[in-house]
Amino acid sequence: MEKDLTAQYFLSNLSHEIRTPLNGIVGYTQLMLQTKLDSTQKMYLTSMNKCCLQLMQLINDILDFSKLATGKMRIHSDCFGIHAVIDEINSTLGYRIKEKKQKCRYVLSKDLPKFIITDKGKLVQIMVNLISNANKFTSVGGQINVLISPKNDSQIEIAVEDNGIGIPDACKEDIFNAFYQVKQSYTKIGTGLGLAICKKLVELLGGEISFSSVENEGSIFTFSVPYEAYEVFRQKVEKNSKTIKGKFVLIVDADVDNRVNLGEMLFECHMRPIICSSAKETIRMVTQTSYPFSAVLLDICMPDMSGTDLAREIKNIKPELPLIAMSSIDGPIDESNFTYVLKTPIDKVQLLDYLTKVININSIEECRLTEPEKEIEEPKSPTTRTSIRILVAEDVATNLNILVKMLENIGYTDVDTAEDGEETIAKMDQQYNKGEPYDILLLDLRMPKLDGFAVAKHIREKGYTYPKTVVLTASVVDRDREQCRELGVKYFMLKPINMSHLKVVIKHLSFEIEPTVTVKK
Repeated sequence: MEKDLTAQYFLSNLSHEIRTPLNGIVGYTQLMLQTKLDSTQKMYLTSMNKCCLQLMQLINDILDFSKLATGKMRIHSDCFGIHAVIDEINSTLGYRIKEKKQKCRYVLSKDLPKFIITDKGKLVQIMVNLISNANKFTSVGGQINVLISPKNDSQIEIAVEDNGIGIPDACKEDIFNAFYQVKQSYTKIGTGLGLAICKKLVELLGGEISFSSVENEGSIFTFSVPYEAYEVFRQKVEKNSKTIKGKFVLIVDADVDNRVNLGEMLFECHMRPIICSSAKETIRMVTQTSYPFSAVLLDICMPDMSGTDLAREIKNIKPELPLIAMSSIDGPIDESNFTYVLKTPIDKVQLLDYLTKVININSIEECRLTEPEKEIEEPKSPTTRTSIRILVAEDVATNLNILVKMLENIGYTDVDTAEDGEETIAKMDQQYNKGEPYDILLLDLRMPKLDGFAVAKHIREKGYTYPKTVVLTASVVDRDREQCRELGVKYFMLKPINMSHLKVVIKHLSFEIEPTVTVKK
């Protein structure tokens, strides 16, 4: 146990140390790509960007392995077709296969169901790792075959075959062990985690993985995972869903078309949808109306408050109310307050299945549908003040310069800087005492003299309403985020900082900033 904890601590710290310099590489690359470039310069920078993406993949392998080792990886049921999986794999690995002039051929059995139900993200990740391995260890002009077929009525089987270097007999026993690499030719590429992650993901899904290989001839990796055929799933859901007729469901989505479509889906199932278009309206609906909501469908990307923050607010008011997230985001989201996550576009049958599972039909009394008592005030537009005052607290000069340049590029020029915790607190206090506090603080956690935790604690103890704090961190340790939340920090950005993401975060925070911020003395 002590050895496992030491390894996990090492992995977390390693990822932090890698992300810090990587932030400089990614940041300057993004900034340079926005300048005037000739074709050669653009080609060089594009290649640099690809290298950064590959390095990020290595870091993600480390993080995924750490999550799997601590049992923090969750499973989601998605409804999808195999062609959608192939499209994702091609978009991820297509350029690598093309660079080595290899052929990657997909062979799909005619008996495959049109749609299946399993965890799409993890299925894609397993296949990407296996095909990436085949790509790495197969020579230029080599052949990769991906064979996909139903193993039986409840399992799908996928085999990845290559004509690469193969695996010696002496190494086969350890091939799925973490950090194990076959021989010197393998040590030039990768972390040695890819196959270990594949095995753990397959087992997490309830499946099996195996391989056969002949040295200097090639390898075949075969895995199978359980799935449910869409038609069988649909029939089961429709049978079970009869018990949820008449139940009230709150739909929270800023997009009018999405609200209408979701409302129609629920009406067709004889449910009673109530619609909200903003966070403010949602909080009022949950606290001030008599609707006996059985569940909430909540879009992650709300304009006036992030879906994860709104979910936290709802859970503080009604902790027993089930929440289902709706997300078009490919990357991970904070799922701590959600029972399920639905990927958009929404599949009606899967939506119905989740609603059936979360609704406790014995705890809700039937209630007559009535109109809301009065028109609910729409949220105010974000501040129209042209200058938002931002303080950037970062001790690494490279990262500090990148953040300032990024802010300038996205239109924010009223920027001040601090290089340690003491200077950050001094500047905040000075501005607050002048009655002109900073609007936003971009705060690095690891700084000399006083760290980011001490700065956040100071803001809380002083009772400062401003600045709105965004923690910038290369740490992936959950306890760091928990400690920040305890100190009142709600927003986090993981390094390396993406300029587009930074722009979205600043815009999001602008909704919380009054048109004129002053402090009464």
